[in-house]
Amino acid sequence: MSSKQRSSDQSHRCHREAALADEELSKPAEIWRARRRRGDALLRLGGALQRLHRFDEARAAWLGGSEALPEHAELRREAAAARAYHIAPPPHASPPGKRKRPAAEARILAAGGGRRIALSLQPLLSPAVCDRVVELCEASAAKAGGWSTLRHTSVPTTDMEVRGVGEVLTLFNECCASSLFPFLEATYAESRLKVSASRLRVWDAFVVRYDAAAQRSLPTHQDDSHLSLTIALNETGEYDGGGTSFEDLGGEGFVRPEKGCVVAFPGELRHGGRAVTRGVRYIIAVFLWVAEESP
Repeated sequence: MSSKQRSSDQSHRCHREAALADEELSKPAEIWRARRRRGDALLRLGGALQRLHRFDEARAAWLGGSEALPEHAELRREAAAARAYHIAPPPHASPPGKRKRPAAEARILAAGGGRRIALSLQPLLSPAVCDRVVELCEASAAKAGGWSTLRHTSVPTTDMEVRGVGEVLTLFNECCASSLFPFLEATYAESRLKVSASRLRVWDAFVVRYDAAAQRSLPTHQDDSHLSLTIALNETGEYDGGGTSFEDLGGEGFVRPEKGCVVAFPGELRHGGRAVTRGVRYIIAVFLWVAEESP
């Protein structure tokens, strides 16, 4: 064999080995792309199920997807949100002899079709807790360069996720356990939703900032939720205007809860945020669903 032929054979072998190496190197990239596509599909599936109000299935898609594909950042985010909020134990799991705290009384406003708008007559958050939530959120916004305006695309709000500020999440979950879930159970247990505290799930909770000099109001809309509610965080004397308007209440029908009080309603009811014409109004907005079974 001539030296020229040997050189040619070596060149061919090098090319074959390089091609095999490229093929092997491409496998991890293709596997990563396939996992990414699968994660994107699960993320979209969860969103579609949520819009259909199949909330249990949406939660399962996100939690299962995050466990199977931990590198998928968006799935991790949805799973973290699903795990963040309080879930009440079933009634039979309560410690023996523990007495249930009486639920706050409600003023019920009829909205047609047996649907109820409920206004708590007592605060479910203490004034001190309300003040602390506002203080923590303003401090967090100052560090972040401002409040978010990008989380909700269809009906944008100037807001901050409750779970994004650790102490706010703790205070909110304590409120869910001690007063909010019992209030919703007492108010909606006999409704078509058959609400019980142990079946309530929070899928989003966020502090909203309405400002007469910035975002003053929210257009009329519906929520992707079984139940929605707002908790007032500051005194009504600190602003003019504000409150939640409801089409079913007609013309000027609106509810403006006092500090620490709650207005709750089925998410399907068309509602909006009335314009704040002076000052700043803070609320916690919460979207919930009623799970098929207790934990």
